[in-house]
Amino acid sequence: MDFKTSRDVREVIKSPLNYVVSDTKRWEQSAAYYLDTNHAVDAFVKNSGLGFAIPYIHNG
Repeated sequence: MDFKTSRDVREVIKSPLNYVVSDTKRWEQSAAYYLDTNHAVDAFVKNSGLGFAIPYIHNG
């Protein structure tokens, strides 16, 4: 993964990427910490600069 950001980042262990980009002042850092330290979580990734999408049809 190679992209530039001016946002704060948090180093994580349980992600295939070594950092999570934080777009908020506190919420995303707290969520990343919870996911990274929770024994029920095997892995997680924030979709920042990755382009992951789940297409769906709404109302037809």
